[in-house]
Amino acid sequence: MKIKLYYFDGPGIGEAIRLLLVKTHIKFEDIRLKYSDFAKYRDKFELKRLPVLDIDGKQYCQSKAILFFLGIKYDYLPEGADEVYRVTFVMNTVEELMLKASYYLYPHFGSEDKKQLEQKNFIEVEGPLYMKALEKMLRMNKSDKFIVGSKYSIADFYILGAYEGLIYFKEWNEAFMHIIKDKYSLLYNYIQTRRQDFNLYYEITKTKLYYSPHSKGIEMIRIMLKKAGISFYEYKNEDTFEEDYLPVLEHETCLYKGNNIMKSIGYAFGYYPIDKSYKVYNITWWCEVWNELIQGCEDILKEHEDKEFITTRVPTLFEVMESKLKAGKSKEYVVGLGYTIADFYAVGVWREYITNPKLDQLKTIIATYPTLYNYCQIQHKLLP
Repeated sequence: MKIKLYYFDGPGIGEAIRLLLVKTHIKFEDIRLKYSDFAKYRDKFELKRLPVLDIDGKQYCQSKAILFFLGIKYDYLPEGADEVYRVTFVMNTVEELMLKASYYLYPHFGSEDKKQLEQKNFIEVEGPLYMKALEKMLRMNKSDKFIVGSKYSIADFYILGAYEGLIYFKEWNEAFMHIIKDKYSLLYNYIQTRRQDFNLYYEITKTKLYYSPHSKGIEMIRIMLKKAGISFYEYKNEDTFEEDYLPVLEHETCLYKGNNIMKSIGYAFGYYPIDKSYKVYNITWWCEVWNELIQGCEDILKEHEDKEFITTRVPTLFEVMESKLKAGKSKEYVVGLGYTIADFYAVGVWREYITNPKLDQLKTIIATYPTLYNYCQIQHKLLP
């Protein structure tokens, strides 16, 4: 079963669906579209709106309808009429709260005084009204660990998704979050407890790696991020960015593209020391040689070039790398006495190309250069 979820690159009404799929350990393609690019794709969807859940080519739309569908399918919807009413009550209440919150963030057009009145009304009247109703529902429940019943329901995912959407905005967070914490502590503590179930998800979605089936050098990026201790989320699709723009890494609100991913993140974590020119030269030399190998292998895999590249050019590349590695300070690293992005390139190429069954000659050839061969094998085992 192939599942794709289309939504914007942020929390909002699609977040509850993501959380349900994550909690259920269902593998899905999380396709996050930029707002500026949505117009290019909207005709793909029945209602020309998001979120859209695609299961083996069949599309499901409307966020609450999707949640009810998944809730029945994966046992997140209670059977009793009273509990179903409470689930629906909670979801509708949260939906209205989010709508009122949007008025706070984006007041209706009018005078500045009118905008301030709308915001004041949300803080003092509308917001507390809905928070009080949700806290009352939580008090009435037999467990304060869940909003309805004694286990997860789609209402819990809906609340958590809305919470992530609201704290996403700094203005709302600063204006209202302290009110929830101080005046509705039961509700606040319930949300914080349930959010802990998704700590890993929240952590990895801070850093996002976008690529397509045609992107090159993805493995070396993975290796570097893991070595640097950066948790990240992968998006293997062509919908978020144009094909020729990929791969893209989004890290701490910054976007890095192609080779700049390796250099920028490498510099941030000491794997690309630009303050030492001799190291930069050597690192760049290794990276360019590996890039030539990558391009030649890609051409072969795409059948744009015959295998003459392997029998003629590859031995030359391996021979100069063997000589340079022998002449270096260490046989464990290609430059200096510690890891650099050149090492990540090497192991990435080893995993993606040298051990690729379609390029079986590569492994035979590199084995004739023992220093280079042993280096690649050792680092393949050591690096994540």
